[in-house]
Amino acid sequence: MAGSDGRREGIRGDTIQGDTMQQPSTSLEAGALPRSPLRSQVRRWSLPALEQVHHRRPGQEWIPHWHGEWSIGAIVHGECLCSIAGAPIRAVAGDVLAIAPQTVHTGALTPAGGVGEVFVVMLYVADAWFAANDLLPPLASGFRHLPALAAAAANLSSLAEVELWLCRALPAIAEHSPAAAPTRAPTPAARQILAALQSAVDAGPLSIGELAAHCAISRERLHRVIRRWTGMSPSAYLRALRVHKAREMLFAGDSLATIAAVCGFADQAHFTRAFRQSFGYTPGDLLAAAR
Repeated sequence: MAGSDGRREGIRGDTIQGDTMQQPSTSLEAGALPRSPLRSQVRRWSLPALEQVHHRRPGQEWIPHWHGEWSIGAIVHGECLCSIAGAPIRAVAGDVLAIAPQTVHTGALTPAGGVGEVFVVMLYVADAWFAANDLLPPLASGFRHLPALAAAAANLSSLAEVELWLCRALPAIAEHSPAAAPTRAPTPAARQILAALQSAVDAGPLSIGELAAHCAISRERLHRVIRRWTGMSPSAYLRALRVHKAREMLFAGDSLATIAAVCGFADQAHFTRAFRQSFGYTPGDLLAAAR
């Protein structure tokens, strides 16, 4: 559904079904967030996991990727041109976004009207957090125009403030949300192929041809299954699987060099670039934020 300003409506009216080099980012210690217009900033708390990221660089882009947690974001300044599960949207200042776990999406930040600043706050919320706080996640991916909440997201400088904001935002997001529309589920055969791909990538780097042989299907069928059920090219999907495996290895304490080799990246620089293109910050930034 298109709004009067040409935007695709998100949670307000519809649910959403369905390689750009970044500037260096910086991790955060406890206390106020530093203000730096060209750098993404990440802070992470655990038990249960919450992650907070600030993005301020006009022109910053994200390649197709997904997160294992709910992504709750606020557009404070500027606009975010997104594709969420294949649906293009334009989120503007005052909008609050919700993206379901495992949902493939992209993004690009641009100033409103081509001038001015951009500022997007993203929170990544694990299922355990919802359970611990007796809250339900949104029904589906989408967005609503909630300018007071979006403005308040700019000043969240502690875990308590982040949690209070989420406790206010989640009911507001859900208040006028329509019932989640049925989503296409992969067929049993497709689920088996995608699971086999995941296990093959977990075992070590393989080429598309080797992965097809591992799944006992042709390269052509492998391409069709990946494109139909993820919306990604096979190479992009495999890169995303490897980035997520690398993220798990980071938290397990493996070195960057070891992770790059095990996950099939050409070298540590290649790994860092792919990671930053997906999440907006470097592996080192995430490690520092998780300490």
